[in-house]
Amino acid sequence: MPARPESAALLTGLVGGVRRAHVDPRRRLWIRLARAAGTSAAHARFSVMDPEPRAAPKISDVLLVEDDPAVLALMADVLTQDGLEVACASNAVAALAMLEEGLSPSVLVTDIHLAGQLSGLELARAVADAWPGIRLLIISGETRPAHDLYPERAMFFTKPFATGALVAMVRSPDW
Repeated sequence: MPARPESAALLTGLVGGVRRAHVDPRRRLWIRLARAAGTSAAHARFSVMDPEPRAAPKISDVLLVEDDPAVLALMADVLTQDGLEVACASNAVAALAMLEEGLSPSVLVTDIHLAGQLSGLELARAVADAWPGIRLLIISGETRPAHDLYPERAMFFTKPFATGALVAMVRSPDW
């Protein structure tokens, strides 16, 4: 992506010349400045502050994270039948990627034991830190972790559960 002309014009006025400017795929602006007499060439890097309008965030009521495909499908079906928009991920890395790409759920529902690099508890802590507005519901049928192991505002829900209880918990404004 080429640098915007107004960026080059601004820098030209400040330093006397821009030899080359471009924005890399990671949205960093690289500039090669013209050399002043008696000095070597200079390089500068700046973060690009949204040079183009971003798409509106993708809205979902629930981001559901479960590595068992049958359980994931069941929970997603129950929630969508109740009128909720549901986005699904089979591991924590995929869920984080969806959030980083702009998914904006109201609630994250995650199993504790997930296949892959991160557990559901690690996912919940990362989401609590980076997206504090997302409510967190941690579920497990094996263990109930000590409360200090998951984020303070997260709720724990034991599997198996009645499908209506899952809907009620997700829709509850009390947490």
